[in-house]
Amino acid sequence: MIRLVVSIKVASEKRDQFLEISKNLVQESRKEDGCIEYSCLESDLNNSFYIIELWRDEESLAKHNETEHFKKYVPVLGSCAENDIVIEKYIK
Repeated sequence: MIRLVVSIKVASEKRDQFLEISKNLVQESRKEDGCIEYSCLESDLNNSFYIIELWRDEESLAKHNETEHFKKYVPVLGSCAENDIVIEKYIK
């Protein structure tokens, strides 16, 4: 299994846009074969969010990265970030 923890500090003025786009990304990603978990959580730190993903295997994750919704929504999420997005990958 592959776990991703994506940390995003969102610019205050883009918070509403981020919430809308991340909701869409989560909904679409959860429908994918190989997706075990996909959530967007808000930290108690101001405008800090974590996208938590769990994939069956590398193949499932690779297919996810090629989906239409991933290519559509991830660049928009990136444009909402105040600084660099941090992606941590854990393999079990």
